[in-house]
Amino acid sequence: MKKYIFLLVVLTTSLAFSQTTESINTDRPGLSTNPHTVGDGVSQLQYGISYYDPNSVNSSVLIRYGFYEKFEFNAGYNTAFQYVDKDYASFRRISRFQYGTTHINFGARYNILQTDSYIPGIGIQATAFFDIGDYYVNTGSFYNFILSVDQKLVKDLRIGGNIISEVELALNYDLFRYTSYLSYSYQDFSFLAEMYGDFVRDIETDWDFGVTYQYDENMLIDINYGERCLNHFYDGPQTYWNAEIGLTYRIPKN
Repeated sequence: MKKYIFLLVVLTTSLAFSQTTESINTDRPGLSTNPHTVGDGVSQLQYGISYYDPNSVNSSVLIRYGFYEKFEFNAGYNTAFQYVDKDYASFRRISRFQYGTTHINFGARYNILQTDSYIPGIGIQATAFFDIGDYYVNTGSFYNFILSVDQKLVKDLRIGGNIISEVELALNYDLFRYTSYLSYSYQDFSFLAEMYGDFVRDIETDWDFGVTYQYDENMLIDINYGERCLNHFYDGPQTYWNAEIGLTYRIPKN
């Protein structure tokens, strides 16, 4: 019960970051999912490349398409390039680089309530991640469900967060996570402060910070720095710092 009370406090009182503008809605930067869809007939590409300490470069691609104003379909994939110093099958010391696709993913999002002045935005997202057997540290296929909330505080300041339920199929393992974020917008820039964690070993909290620049009404460029928890199959969760740069490009309905 204490965990759920804490989560409620996080989502209602923490300062958080919402990555939205009037012309374009994106989930970048950070880990949080936006409650809003891209819009009827709108296509959108979200791409990011990050460096994890130590010795890992990851990239992610997400393509979103709005079937109507409140519903969208999205699909993407993630890749990893990493220096390997251990053979996890034999536990021998080795030295090599390897590259592969970690997951491909398919999902859908529904906007329950659109943000209007001080009315919060609420959305749900369901995503299936498929392990295609191309990367040694993979945790297997899994799926998750996300409840997203976004709330305006004052003109340029917003709060929000996610509640996430995740099920890893191969390990028969359930995980509950949260995010909480703060956004402040100034002219063409938005500034991010985000906290996130899970409830596996009591409540864990990590942080990241980012900046987004709106190049035009259909393009955003972002950078992000913070901590990430990589859940290795053999080693378990490992926390590293990471730096990321990303792009969101929107194709309006013709």
